[in-house]
Amino acid sequence: MPITKGTKSYFYFNLHKRVWSLMVRGRVVSHATDVYARNVEFRVRPAGRARVLREGRKNVHAFAVADWASVASDGVSLTPVRVGADDWEEVSYNPFRSDKFHRKIDGKPVRGAAEAVLTLKGGRGRVYARGLKFFEPSPIRQV
Repeated sequence: MPITKGTKSYFYFNLHKRVWSLMVRGRVVSHATDVYARNVEFRVRPAGRARVLREGRKNVHAFAVADWASVASDGVSLTPVRVGADDWEEVSYNPFRSDKFHRKIDGKPVRGAAEAVLTLKGGRGRVYARGLKFFEPSPIRQV
């Protein structure tokens, strides 16, 4: 099911159903086992993360936001991804470690990606991306 270009699509891993949930305009419209997305921005809602830290329970507050995506169900793979090959790298998020998504291999904070594949591996959601966009380091202020 392709998503119309320009429509902001929010994807998050649904811990109860063990699939990716797709939200458009604040409503869940679909679930998928695999998602291929372009022009991805990784977003974390600060209030949701604060609630996780306060209560010690996860809630929906971190998303991969894309302006174009294609989704598949029932184990249909959309694209073969080989981590370490073809510039695909694993991206992860842990609210107890950081307020940002990060590149799994070295923990460098990631802002977005040109392309991303959201899939399942061992019953867990996995994000593989290429064309990563990193946060710019803050300028050092001289006092």
